[in-house]
Amino acid sequence: MNISFLIAEEYDAVRDKTKSATSFFFSQEYRNYLQKHQNQLLEERKLMQTSAVSPNKHFRIHFDTVGKHAVANVDLNQNGIPDYIDTVCEVFDYVYEVQVEKMGFNPPRTDLYESDCTLYDIYVKDQVFDEEAYGYTTPLKMYGDGNVFKKWFSNITIDNNYSELDSVVFNSKKYPLFATTGLDGLKATAAHEFFHAIQFAYGDDIKNGINTWSVYEMNSVCMEILVYPEVEDYLVYVNSLFKDLSEYVFSNTDPKNGYRYGIFFYMLCQKYGENFLLKFWQNVEKGNTCFEALEDLLVSSGSSLADEWMDFCKWIYYTGSRAIPDKYFSFANKCKDIKPTKTVEFNDGSWLQTEEILPYELRYIRVILLPTNGVFKTADTADYIITNLNTEATIKQMPEYITYSFLLSDVYESNYTEIIEDKCWYNLYSPSSFLEHLSFIYRGSETYQIENAYPQPFDKNRDKELCFPVPDYLKLGNKVLLTILNMELKEVVSQELQVTLESKNRVVVYQPADLEDGIYIYQINVGGVSEKIGKLLIKTN
Repeated sequence: MNISFLIAEEYDAVRDKTKSATSFFFSQEYRNYLQKHQNQLLEERKLMQTSAVSPNKHFRIHFDTVGKHAVANVDLNQNGIPDYIDTVCEVFDYVYEVQVEKMGFNPPRTDLYESDCTLYDIYVKDQVFDEEAYGYTTPLKMYGDGNVFKKWFSNITIDNNYSELDSVVFNSKKYPLFATTGLDGLKATAAHEFFHAIQFAYGDDIKNGINTWSVYEMNSVCMEILVYPEVEDYLVYVNSLFKDLSEYVFSNTDPKNGYRYGIFFYMLCQKYGENFLLKFWQNVEKGNTCFEALEDLLVSSGSSLADEWMDFCKWIYYTGSRAIPDKYFSFANKCKDIKPTKTVEFNDGSWLQTEEILPYELRYIRVILLPTNGVFKTADTADYIITNLNTEATIKQMPEYITYSFLLSDVYESNYTEIIEDKCWYNLYSPSSFLEHLSFIYRGSETYQIENAYPQPFDKNRDKELCFPVPDYLKLGNKVLLTILNMELKEVVSQELQVTLESKNRVVVYQPADLEDGIYIYQINVGGVSEKIGKLLIKTN
């Protein structure tokens, strides 16, 4: 169920207010609700004012033309159907074509009204009134064919316009209801929710009190990417995951985790082909819970969940600024960089951290090895992604923590691993054999001192930043006072700046957008002493 994202920090609390989480629809609470209100749900279409059948005769779209749920009264092709409903028909017919006709999934079953039992029902309503979001798929009635899992008749509800003006108030603050609006919002919702309808026709994944419903969300987010790769709604979830890997645990079946790990299944589709999803759901239909089905399918393919998870750690690492063209995720360069769970600046001595970690949870520790000579060389960096590969606990949904200790030391011991030669070693230890990690080492680079400010002359139509020289004894991060005087020796700029790098040059950077064309004198002052003096020419070509 594609829920409104709002912003990452507020997401989980808002999700708790909605009625569209998979866990609600499969809960005993919902089953009790069904028994009391099933007739009302099955008769829901009669509450809508009218309907239209999609051109390929797969869907009946129910909508209102007046009232709070009304669609826009625009009919440019004059076919008697609002243009928005024409678009809904076109989008859902295309999604059906991809997921059922091309990918081979069994079509979902709708509410079996005698008059049109072959048509799947889509309801168009303004989601802002209930603070739902993009849309949701509602199981209506269980049916079975001797399978371990019950299957469900269902229908789908979507928004009536996906307007960028729709908003929701949370904690007295107003947020946009949709991260992706307009036609793209409709496309993402259709691909996502229709695959939920397909999933409900394969089984509801409840076995011995165990459910793995987060995997339903992983698959539907993955399907968004496969059906409409140009619609990048999924990046909201990806960047939320990358902001804090430890916040979202793959083995935890809360749907919020499923949204973020849709890219795990997308990775498997990139590696094994789109047919991987069909094989997976055929395995679920046999009576395997999602994690059972996933492990079984991967083992039969010569791999395992543990192996693919370690590969996934590599795939997510090489995103953002570390993206490698034509390797790993096709959208890698569109992601933000993964944020370390912990950053440690280390020079000498030792550092120790002991933590617990759940099955298939991720921790990302960054070690910045401060150079002894901070003037001429940037820091070496070591990144470590740590995880717990307890697949059995994941399948059985046992939240079994393991403990690990991560130690840094400038003194070598026999069981330590070298980070940088003769400088630093680390030891990652756990009494459990399930602990695993990947390491990525980046050597620092030499830096250089410059003598004059650049670029010169500074062209305001071409250049954005001026770089000024600093004394050779200053380290990166030290602060200086930049003063700029005009030719009348009147001070026009006085600003404290931090020494940084620009093309490996140690400089301070200033944006002179407000300075008029002309010749200026600059001074770099350290501790009240003028250390560097020079001239500038600023012009507009």
